Amino acid sequence: LLGLGIIGLTQGYGDDKALVSALSWAALLIGAGLLVFGISSYRKEQRRPNQPQYSELEKRLLIQSMASVANADGMVRDTEVITICNIHEQLLHVPVTPKEVHDIIDDTTSMEIMENLKAHAGDIGDHMKRIMIQSCQLIMISDSEIVNKEENRIHEIGSAIGLKKE
Repeated sequence: LLGLGIIGLTQGYGDDKALVSALSWAALLIGAGLLVFGISSYRKEQRRPNQPQYSELEKRLLIQSMASVANADGMVRDTEVITICNIHEQLLHVPVTPKEVHDIIDDTTSMEIMENLKAHAGDIGDHMKRIMIQSCQLIMISDSEIVNKEENRIHEIGSAIGLKKE
């Protein structure tokens, strides 16, 4: 389309052919739009394979650890639940509903989560360990309150997955 537009413009302007000129401009604009759209689509596809792949176990432990921090002070706020949903979708490209987050909080005790983290610490990649701690920190600050119980829970999670306190 770009080539046809250029050829049409060179032909149309010389002989007062308004229709040819208009069609040439249309072909040029459509061709340029398709080119830009194609490049942006191609770049999006190229970025996806570079994203780390996480195991189902890592995904489950991530959401459980975030839920554990949200519940550390005994009060799970809507902002914490929404933050968990957003982090889960952005990192894992899998949406999770607030109801599912509440179900995880209700069905799993923090002690069970800590035991799971300790039992599977060797199965969690270093990248996911960092993501887990950073995500938990986001949960802690999402309600604009930093509570000692939540901060302590993050330290417990770090210890359970084999990170040293820094």
